[in-house]
Amino acid sequence: MKFSRIFLLMGLLPGFAGATEIKKMSDDWYLAEKMLKVDEHGKMVEKPFCFSLERVRTSDAQKIWLKSIQEQDLVARQLVFKLRMSSKYWDQFKHDKSEVRPKGDDNESYLNYLYKNKNVLDNVWLPIGMMQGSLNCFEECAVWVAYVLDTEPKEPLAQQSENERKETLKHIHMTMSVLTSDGVPLQRHAGIFANSVAIQNEKKRPERLSFELHAFAAGALRKADVKKLYMITVPALSMRTILKEKLGGELFIGVNDERIKSPVRVERGDENSTVVESFSLVDESGNRLFNASKDELNGKYRCFFEGIGTSSKEYQYATVKVDVLAKFF
Repeated sequence: MKFSRIFLLMGLLPGFAGATEIKKMSDDWYLAEKMLKVDEHGKMVEKPFCFSLERVRTSDAQKIWLKSIQEQDLVARQLVFKLRMSSKYWDQFKHDKSEVRPKGDDNESYLNYLYKNKNVLDNVWLPIGMMQGSLNCFEECAVWVAYVLDTEPKEPLAQQSENERKETLKHIHMTMSVLTSDGVPLQRHAGIFANSVAIQNEKKRPERLSFELHAFAAGALRKADVKKLYMITVPALSMRTILKEKLGGELFIGVNDERIKSPVRVERGDENSTVVESFSLVDESGNRLFNASKDELNGKYRCFFEGIGTSSKEYQYATVKVDVLAKFF
């Protein structure tokens, strides 16, 4: 694992977003390097990781990212099937009691490792679906892909040769889409997931890497567009717990709550309806920063708000100021 001297120095220099400097490589590509702790045989060891944010502008770039996401999905299915067909974990995965139990396991230590990642592998289809939806919006929104690697990329993944991409994918630990839309003072983070190929190759993920990726993406995109004041996402319960743990009272969960000064205001036809009549963003004083009607949500802002118009106890809006989130990187 090699990092250039400039990236090794970057981790020691103050930057715009937080303690780690985010370097602008081009208008469509941002990089940063950060030392993170990884469990190596029961001992926490600091290792350098590279964070990358790249813009998806063309159909070629979109196709490349869609293909890489589909590969992650396929590998996840293969690894879950491997667990399902092992004698050790047979009872937890079998669906038909008439099936014959396998006689043995190829590599018990590897199966134990895969089992520790079972929930990630078994549920990756949901964030991958969100990522695919984001990538399909590249003509209507500004779509970015944020990812973290244990090596330094020489250029954005979409600009690499096929062989280079295959090698890079082995080193990507986590991926997420980030969307912005003209006139909307929000960053939308969606579809974050641990990469199956890295799991397949027994790559060790730092703890709370998902939060680091959120913080990096917020800071990098803030450098690209200072008009995006808030980050909004609809996290799964596990991700919401991490965000609350890290951000405390700076994180707003849900909508329309005056007591916690939630910046998001959503109007619906009635309390049981999932149809959003209007979406607003307000500051601490209640001043309206942004408002979109039902027609606008279904029209010019459709791609940006698609998938976040509904909420439930399990999936709720989570909103935080970009500057607050970025300071954690």
